Amino acid sequence: MNSKFFLTIILFAVSQIYYGQEIKNDSINKATIINLEQQKTDLAAKKTIEDKLSAEKKALKEAEKAEKEQKQFQKEQKQFENKQNKIASAEKNLLKNKEKLSNSQKELSKITSKFTEKKAKGKLTPIEIEKENIKISKLQIKIKELEEDIVKNEKKLNKLR
Repeated sequence: MNSKFFLTIILFAVSQIYYGQEIKNDSINKATIINLEQQKTDLAAKKTIEDKLSAEKKALKEAEKAEKEQKQFQKEQKQFENKQNKIASAEKNLLKNKEKLSNSQKELSKITSKFTEKKAKGKLTPIEIEKENIKISKLQIKIKELEEDIVKNEKKLNKLR
């Protein structure tokens, strides 16, 4: 009987140890599983946040690039408009100088024809003849200057084009 009692106590103690450890292992396993799952969800959340951040950075870079391209386009467009304005101004100056040249040539021909008529009639004194020659010379100098300006304006216009 003593041996039965002793055996029952040993059996009871072993079963308590066995089941007690098993419960403890289950709770540890559950805690580690929960902990691992929590870490996985944390890593997944962290990865999604990093992905969102990288996507935002890419979008920001693309926006900056688009803005930079827009500024470059506006700068080029402004330069083109300035060039067109310079060309228009050069053409206007060229036409203006050509018109002045034609007017000066007409005036020169009128003055020389009047001068030759008066000289032929003999109505002019030597001083008046010299004054008329000076007028004609001044007008011829003006015409030469206008011709030089026209050449300069044509060169400038060709350079701008």
